[in-house]
Amino acid sequence: MLYLNPGDTAGIMGRINDVGSGYGFIPKGYYLQLTDDGQCRLVVVRGKVDKKTLVGDAEQQALIKRNKDTSEGGEKLLASAKLPGISSKKWYNLKLRFKGNELTGFVDGKQILKVEDALYAYGMAGLLAGQSEDKTSTPYFDNLCITPIGESVSTPTPPSANQIPIYENSASDDIE
Repeated sequence: MLYLNPGDTAGIMGRINDVGSGYGFIPKGYYLQLTDDGQCRLVVVRGKVDKKTLVGDAEQQALIKRNKDTSEGGEKLLASAKLPGISSKKWYNLKLRFKGNELTGFVDGKQILKVEDALYAYGMAGLLAGQSEDKTSTPYFDNLCITPIGESVSTPTPPSANQIPIYENSASDDIE
C-alpha cells in the first residue's frame, strides 16, 4: 500500500539488479510510479545517461569498461496513463507483476499498464520516493508483499493493541 502526501511522487520497484555503492548511484531495473495528480508511469532505468563517461567509484568504472555497455542510458518511459480520482491523503494499492518479458502495473486491483521489455530478467524489489528540485516526497508504505505469480497473498499482521500508527488515519483512509 502507498499513501501519498500532497505533491508526492512514489512507487514500487522490481528487478533491480545494480544498486551501486552509495549516494548518487542510479539503480538499474523497473518501477511503477504514481503521483498525487493521477499520473501513473512504468519506467525502465538503464543507469546513467551517458555510459561512456566513466563516473562513480573504481568498481563501477571497471564494470562499464568490462561490459562494453554502450546501450542507451537514463530512464525510458515504457507506458503511462492519467488516472481519475487519484489525490493526496489516500491509500493506494500498487502492484508490479513480472512474467517473463511481460510487465504489468496495477493500481487498486485494476490493470493500468502492460508492456513487454527484456532488458532485466531478475533482481530485487524496492520502494521509490521521488524528488524534484523543490520537494522530496514523503510517502508512507505499508503491507509490502512479494509473492510468486499464482500464489495467494499473505494476510498482513495486525498491529498490537497498544501500537499507535505513525501516520494519520481516518474512516475514509481505511483499507482492506
